[in-house]
Amino acid sequence: MGDYLLGKIVAPATRVLVWSAHSGRIQIFTASGFMLVNSQSATGSVRLARGTYSGVRVATAASWSLELRS
Repeated sequence: MGDYLLGKIVAPATRVLVWSAHSGRIQIFTASGFMLVNSQSATGSVRLARGTYSGVRVATAASWSLELRS
């Protein structure tokens, strides 16, 4: 629930990051400040290019979930 340092996401190929946040406001970004998600929606998805995303942090005031799909 709330803000959380997730760590590293490794995408060996293009992946889809699916999120849900009960408050409807969520940001997901890397340590370098690269914004993966900046959404007011309770659910959504974004395509991640192949690569390593370091220091991934989730910022939201409510409970949330993430799923990485191929």
